[in-house]
Amino acid sequence: MINIRKNNRGFALIFSLVLTLFFAMFVDTYCVLVNSNTRFAQTTGDSLRAYYVANAGIAYAFNQLENGTTNLALTSPINYTVGPGLVGNYSVSISSVGSQPWPTVTIRSISSYGTATKTLTLVVQPRSVSRWGYMSNTENNPSLGNLWFITGMTTEGPVHTNGTFNMYGDPIFTGPVTQSGSAINYYHGGPPQDEPVFEGGFTSGVPQVNFASATNPVITNIKTSAQSSGGLSLSGNTTIQLESSGKIQVTNSTKFGNNNPHEISIPANGSIFVTGGTATVWGTLNGQLSIGCDSDILISDNILYHQDPRTNPASTDILGLVAQNNINVGATGPYNLEIDASLVALTGSFQVPGWSTFAKGNMVQFGGLVNNTSGCTGSFDPSTGRVVSGYNQIMAYDARLQGVLTPPGFVPAQDANGRVYYSKLSLSES
Repeated sequence: MINIRKNNRGFALIFSLVLTLFFAMFVDTYCVLVNSNTRFAQTTGDSLRAYYVANAGIAYAFNQLENGTTNLALTSPINYTVGPGLVGNYSVSISSVGSQPWPTVTIRSISSYGTATKTLTLVVQPRSVSRWGYMSNTENNPSLGNLWFITGMTTEGPVHTNGTFNMYGDPIFTGPVTQSGSAINYYHGGPPQDEPVFEGGFTSGVPQVNFASATNPVITNIKTSAQSSGGLSLSGNTTIQLESSGKIQVTNSTKFGNNNPHEISIPANGSIFVTGGTATVWGTLNGQLSIGCDSDILISDNILYHQDPRTNPASTDILGLVAQNNINVGATGPYNLEIDASLVALTGSFQVPGWSTFAKGNMVQFGGLVNNTSGCTGSFDPSTGRVVSGYNQIMAYDARLQGVLTPPGFVPAQDANGRVYYSKLSLSES
């Protein structure tokens, strides 16, 4: 009996010591966790603020880029206040790769705040007006009223209007679509009868593109290039037939003294400008060419590339057609028409003036289309949605225009203050 009592007292003592040890370990672990969480919270907070500081550096450098600085190495840190008493710093650099006017520009911002550092890298490229799959200043035609995207129409690439899109049924858009207007104008009031397909998303209420600033430098530059050595400047009505041999047939009585076609080489700098007359264009292009006109351009037949980039990605055939007024499609063209080119109508429209006098098939416009005012290419029966006159317009996008290839003479688009528009290629964080 006595031995049992001694063992019980020993057990009680040992049990008390174990409890004390566990309690001490718990308190120590709790303190470690509290300290760890505090350090984690501080590190997380510092990292987040370092990101804001780096982002401020990107904004600073991008502003320098827009003002014309394409190379910069700012190694002395600039202080940036995140909040009251919260100050970090950043160093930025700007570097460009490739020839003007289309270099790839890399902006790098390295920031420091507290215990954290952050690096943001933004890669951009100057943006040409040719990058658009479709763009307009307004979708309301002054003589015809609203013009509609309808069922059966497909539009590829980036799409934008400074106005409001008019939708009937379910036209398809494969790229991102934006408009400056607040809401789409639906023929039937909206779904389910009007349900356009936006495969790349749709955003309304975006800032307007300064149309004149974005397009005027293009025609000015083509004209200047055409008038310089290596270009071709013409006066009066002109016909230009593109040939798959790599040459062109030009008819211009002012230059040649007769109305016969004359076969010549594509100008060395790829620029032709017609003053005081209409430029009529058709044929198959083998090479790179831009044709500008201070009046209208008339497309009388198919315009094709000798090497179709849709089947031969290595093709460098590219055409730009830039009219001060309208780009017109003649009513005498084939039943199914194709136009391979980047089209720009500065003050007018891309249109089919005789649309009400005939009923044909599809008009595939492969490239990009930029016009001040949406133009009419045909009409449809609102009770059925079927095209009853003119052409059914299909806008296929030439992805090379996104920056890989640009027609001769096309320059980066600018805003009203003369700052170049840039497209973001990537943004990375480390």
